[in-house]
Amino acid sequence: MAFRTSLRNHAIARLRCRSFEAFRAVFAPPMQASAPDLIHCHDSMPLLAAQRTAQLTGAALIYDSHELEAHRNIFMPSYLRAKIMDVEARILPKADGVITVSDCFADDLAQMYSIARPHVVHNAPPLKQMALQNRWQAASRTSGLREEAGVSESAKLLVYTGNIGVNRGIEHVVAGLAEYYRRTKSAQDVHFSIVGSPKDDTAERVRIQAAAAGLADKIHFHAPVPPTEVTSFIAQADISVVSVMPATRSYDRTMPNKIFEAAMAGLPILGSNLTAQGAFIKEHALGLTYDPYDANSFCLSLSTLLETPDVYKRTKTQQKTFDAAFSWEAQGRKLTDLYARIAEKRGREIRRVCMVVPNPCNPDFRVVKEAQTLASAGYEVTLFATRSANTPPASENHAGVQYQRIEWDVRAVLRASFRRS
Repeated sequence: MAFRTSLRNHAIARLRCRSFEAFRAVFAPPMQASAPDLIHCHDSMPLLAAQRTAQLTGAALIYDSHELEAHRNIFMPSYLRAKIMDVEARILPKADGVITVSDCFADDLAQMYSIARPHVVHNAPPLKQMALQNRWQAASRTSGLREEAGVSESAKLLVYTGNIGVNRGIEHVVAGLAEYYRRTKSAQDVHFSIVGSPKDDTAERVRIQAAAAGLADKIHFHAPVPPTEVTSFIAQADISVVSVMPATRSYDRTMPNKIFEAAMAGLPILGSNLTAQGAFIKEHALGLTYDPYDANSFCLSLSTLLETPDVYKRTKTQQKTFDAAFSWEAQGRKLTDLYARIAEKRGREIRRVCMVVPNPCNPDFRVVKEAQTLASAGYEVTLFATRSANTPPASENHAGVQYQRIEWDVRAVLRASFRRS
């Protein structure tokens, strides 16, 4: 079994290595046909396609790094890391702008590739509702988090949002909660809601773990909610748990959208003490941190938050100040300011924008937020994304953004690779 898993992992990694050139072969021609003034490339796989299109059209190029691509939470053998870093090293120094989501990432990318410090555009939720496709709203709720979990108003409710998978720290939260009940003589009635999509067998392992610890009735699983509703849905909780593990450099130094969703919902945060998010929680007095590998550390921080609930409550003025600085409206202005500076530096108007993302964008909410922000600012945005098994639609226009999805799966990669050969 282990040998077969290893073979499969290496096969996928080798395919990823070939995908950079294959993506260029498939996507560069239609991207070129859109006659862009600026190409906005999300993540590393489309970089060669973006570079080729920029060279052929004279368009400006922005690279938007959602995480440290060479240090992602995937099987990352040395040859795949070397491939990613080689592509980034060739293109980033020549890009007109580089964007990323955390200050730590900005420092890392500047050092790794000897480039000017990238612009930090945090992945925060908007204050105002953004228009989303009806199919993206299928999971809208008519009831709140507490009602859905069946938890009384008197109980204390912790909430986690995001994918349910490896290195998200959910098992460690359950272990910490078990430690709280074991050590605390007058324990409060504390429940834990997990809101998100299962990505592997983590959810089942958590259920088994909770049952073994006598916490089966304290752990509640919820289907994901639309990205525009996360903040309002979790607002009924008492504490937001941001539990990602420092399993990779990218995880350790990221600033997850969960931090901003929780803070803008007015919730105190109980966060794993990672390099970026730990410092941010402390700097802005958003809550407490804990050692992600130590159940006792979690227990102590949880107890402190439960015993002193008013310490991390923000006044209306404090909340307004935070929202004004970190909401998507503030982050979107950074994006449009960067576009304006590039246009000024190039001495010509930027009107037609070609975005490209290595997923179906169905939705990738950060990408959707950026695209809609630019469309609202008067840019003509065509967003190129992937498509497989005839879903989602190959072409659609929504909120002023033209989506163009191109067939992309294992067979497409192999066909493009053979054409190159």
